[in-house]
Amino acid sequence: MTSVRSLVYDVTWQELRVGTLSENRSDGGWTTIDGAHANLKSLRIYLSTLRTETFSEFRMQLTPNEVMAARHYRVINMLNATRMGYSGQKLQGSEQDELVRKFRNRVQNAVQVILSDYDAALVSAASKWDWESVELELKWLLNHNPNCFDRIKVSVNKRAGVATKRGRVINQTRKELVTFCDLIRKVEG
Repeated sequence: MTSVRSLVYDVTWQELRVGTLSENRSDGGWTTIDGAHANLKSLRIYLSTLRTETFSEFRMQLTPNEVMAARHYRVINMLNATRMGYSGQKLQGSEQDELVRKFRNRVQNAVQVILSDYDAALVSAASKWDWESVELELKWLLNHNPNCFDRIKVSVNKRAGVATKRGRVINQTRKELVTFCDLIRKVEG
């Protein structure tokens, strides 16, 4: 069975995720108050457009509840990672950290209220995960927005490198990340 962690490798989500990073934003991304506000606005929009499926969500035939669960999972995962980054940068407790913490808590609470079967919907979405759909979407992105494709490639390769440097056996601990990196290399040919 496919791990729920696969859900973060939706290409549309990766486009949004790398777009929030400081190196891709003139306002500093998560590292500044203005950037954090702008990023949280983007996440609000992402969560509020549940009726608009991504290519992969459509191709994998995810139900509305599965789409909702997957999107909330992605956002919560990103916000947790952002807060860990703040901790590493000695920004824990900063104004932007508090913004992210409060937003994450609201998202977690909201999804539990809105979707009583959140965990089951996540597992169901993961069971429909199709890496071929991801590959097709990566091909489309490379042909239509190569700059975005490159930003995603650089970001995930950096993440893979960090995991390897920390002594993790990446093929065992981050299988989904490895699969996504492999697909990027395959698509580039």
